[in-house]
Amino acid sequence: MNSLTAQRQALAALLTAARVAGVSVIDYMPERPQPPLVIVAPGTPYLVPGTTFGTFTTRFTLILLTRTGPNEVVTADLDDLVATVVVTVAASTDFTVVEVSTPASFAANGATYLGATIDVTTIAPVDDGRDD
Repeated sequence: MNSLTAQRQALAALLTAARVAGVSVIDYMPERPQPPLVIVAPGTPYLVPGTTFGTFTTRFTLILLTRTGPNEVVTADLDDLVATVVVTVAASTDFTVVEVSTPASFAANGATYLGATIDVTTIAPVDDGRDD
């Protein structure tokens, strides 16, 4: 497995271990998202050279989507989800929170969901996973 996939899966596993009630965590962009959900996606920029020779800073964007419901309820749900994700990532020695976006509406599956994005980085060498 290449290192980018391994990093994305490690971040998803970290968030899954936080056990946010009723929230799924996936490490790919689904065809039909089923919120409440955290999607671990490549960020922008995805890779930049690291400060140490041979390393790269990899950026992931966590897409947080709440369930549908009254604004008061989904706003509180999103605040809880953002806080849990930030605390979980901040406690990690492998990933760093860069920024949290302003909450916004996301359209999917014919519905509108309240959500936010959180940019997270990690610094590591990049390899293709092949034995040469």
